Amino acid sequence: MIIKMSETPTVKFGSGNTIRNGFMGFVIKLANLLVKSKDTFKELAEESATFYSPEWTKFVDVELVTSNERNSRSLGGKPTST
Repeated sequence: MIIKMSETPTVKFGSGNTIRNGFMGFVIKLANLLVKSKDTFKELAEESATFYSPEWTKFVDVELVTSNERNSRSLGGKPTST
């Protein structure tokens, strides 16, 4: 379901402007938790093909990496020095 939700991460308006779908924050947070807990639940991961499917690998390598990089950027210009 996470992969299916990530297929449409943005909404395009009639004016041509695009914004990110509201549910993508949840999708990215959940995907990060799954990636982090993959080693913890190794037996479950081995039983399930989800962690090893080409779609999941593509999602993690493209959308998740891009979203994490975008979410880690500082907003608002230069940081102030103390």
